[in-house]
Amino acid sequence: MDDFCEAPNAMAVIGLSNAAAYFQNSCLVFCLMIPLPLVLFTYVIFKLYAGDKKNAVQSRAMHDLLTTIRELEVLNGEHCSELSRMKLQVEELAEVRQQLKANDKEQQERILCMEKQLAEKIETLKSTEARLVQLRSLLHNSEMERDRLKEELAVVDERVQASRESIDDLEAQLEKLKAENRSLFKQLSEACEANQLKPTKEDSSQTDSKKEDVVDVTRLRVDMHKLDKEVEQARADLCKAKDELTHLRKELELKEGELCEKKDKLDEYKDFVQMYNESQAEHKRKDEEKHALDQENKQLLKELDESKCKAVHLESTLSSLQQANATLKGEIVKLEQEKLKLDNDNLQLIDQLRDALHEKEILEQAVQKAVVSVEDEENVEAPREPVHSVRPLWNPPEDICDDSFVAPEEAANESGSESVRHRKVLKLGERPTAIPSPVNSTRREPRKELRFDDSWA
Repeated sequence: MDDFCEAPNAMAVIGLSNAAAYFQNSCLVFCLMIPLPLVLFTYVIFKLYAGDKKNAVQSRAMHDLLTTIRELEVLNGEHCSELSRMKLQVEELAEVRQQLKANDKEQQERILCMEKQLAEKIETLKSTEARLVQLRSLLHNSEMERDRLKEELAVVDERVQASRESIDDLEAQLEKLKAENRSLFKQLSEACEANQLKPTKEDSSQTDSKKEDVVDVTRLRVDMHKLDKEVEQARADLCKAKDELTHLRKELELKEGELCEKKDKLDEYKDFVQMYNESQAEHKRKDEEKHALDQENKQLLKELDESKCKAVHLESTLSSLQQANATLKGEIVKLEQEKLKLDNDNLQLIDQLRDALHEKEILEQAVQKAVVSVEDEENVEAPREPVHSVRPLWNPPEDICDDSFVAPEEAANESGSESVRHRKVLKLGERPTAIPSPVNSTRREPRKELRFDDSWA
């Protein structure tokens, strides 16, 4: 901005120096035509004036150079401070890089230690896993044995229940037979007593019936004896089934105890497997942290390279800006010269435009005077007719349909001074909208319709 502000002053100084040089050459040519003392006197005065101007121009140019040098020194100082700041950033990045390398080494050592510990844990876990597989197989076998024992126990329970039901049936039949036997013994005893009390001769039929009763009694005794044996056999089977059932229950309790122990061991191994999974997850998390640190280290290295490239780019841009500043100063000088030329051309064009506008105004005033004189002559020579006999057959334009405009019929009825006073006054650059056609003064004819055209223009 300072360069742009100082450019007009520099252009002014250059213009003055050029004018002085031109004036010097013209004065030398003019001095050949006048006497020598006057020539010497004027030459001495001009040299003094030209020397002062030259010193002023040189001092101004030196001042401009000093200001540009100071500006460049300020820019150089800013760039030097920027470079020093970037160097400090590079040093900080180098320290951060060293710290990251040290942290990376420590993390690698920790990772190696953790890998060793994990390898040991994995070996122990593998051995425990093999034992766990064995225990699982044993547990499966024990569960199968338990299921088999449960099935056998259920079968024995069914058999015991069936034997109990059969024993109950046999006891009911035995009680029934005992009741029948008692009734038969009672009848037999009564018959014997009756026979002892009445020792009479019996018929053969009664003896036969008694024999049959005796046979039935013996048969019933045999059946009762068989039923007693079957009941004893069923009781023995029931006792044996009870003993077997108790034995199976004891075995089942033992198997359940072993199964509980195996379940406890299985829970312990499950806890161990959970610890193993947690250690695997921790190892995976450490790997992810290591990968993230590697990525961060790569990003920092990339930023360091970018900062170095930016420093180089800033140095190159500084040199290019200095060159561009010099070229801009030259272009500013050229533009100022072109501006002076354009200002001179613009002043000439403005003068020509003023002259043309003045001439146009004079012509418009002359035309207006001619139009007014023609209308006055028409008003004097034309007869006065009634208003109702004249009908306007023209449509005035929109720009003259106002109160200040007077139609030709109204102008004929009014005096010349009033018509001039009430007529619309043309402004500068404005053209009249209509001109009435000329009328012959020697012949008196009725007024025809008025036509307007712009042929006069």
